[in-house]
Formats: sequence, C-alpha cells, structure tokens
Amino acid sequence: MLGANLAVGQSIILGKQLSANHPAMTNAVAMTIAALLLIMLSASVNEAWALPTQPGVAAALAYLVTLGSVGLFILVLLVVRTWTSSASSYMFVLFPVVTLGLAAWLIDEPMTLPAVLGAALVMAGVCFGALSGPAPPAPATPTDVLPPPTR
Repeated sequence: MLGANLAVGQSIILGKQLSANHPAMTNAVAMTIAALLLIMLSASVNEAWALPTQPGVAAALAYLVTLGSVGLFILVLLVVRTWTSSASSYMFVLFPVVTLGLAAWLIDEPMTLPAVLGAALVMAGVCFGALSGPAPPAPATPTDVLPPPTR
C-alpha cells in the first residue's frame, strides 16, 4: 500500500510537470514502462503466463486494461492539469467511497455499518482538507505596522 501511494503521489507530481504533453502520449509512455517492468518482475519469479479462458475473466481484463487503467490515467492527467497537486490527491481518497456505492448498486453487495461510517469519515476529511480553502492571513500586530525605532 505504501508503494502504491508513493507511486500515485509521484505520478501526480510528474503529471503536473509534464502537463504540456498530451495525456494520451503521457499514458502511452507510462503504461509501456510499467508493462515492461511487470513483465520482467513476472519472468524473474518464474510466473506462468496464460490468456484468460473464461468469458467473465476476459471481460474483466478488457475493462481493467481499457477503462480501469488507460481511461482512468488520462482522466487523472486532465484533472492534474486543472487542479493543484494537493487537490488532485484528494480524488484518490474518494475511490473507496465510490467503490462502496458501485458495489452496492451493481452487485448488490451489502453496505455494512463500519463501511458506511468509514465512508462518512473519509467524506468529512475531504470536506475539511480539500474544500475548506486556505487559512486566512494572521492579523497584523502593532510591531508589524510600526517602523523600527531610530537611535
């Protein structure tokens, strides 16, 4: 989890720095590098490679590759271009909340009390952290407005 969060944070920073490039081009470079690294890691541990044979697994893989990876990465880059890096990072905090709602809607997964309370806590944190805005400037003190004494 720590590695994934570090990778996401770094991708937001790089996405902000490389914002002049088209998101599809940035995605093509990033996904190619990631795929090569994963292939090398898989080969280094002698993992067996096989294509999916069940239609449900093939459909899930097709979704994961297209919308779940490429589509999401392009959307993230578009958000990073328009929002600040800090505000962009809050969208990743909302993923579990969206997942909870989609799981209940699409596969009738029950919403448990701990999950709902956790989602509420996440939403409160996002409202407090992302939407509250910057702190107001501190009021001037008398020493800030008076000129220094002359001798």
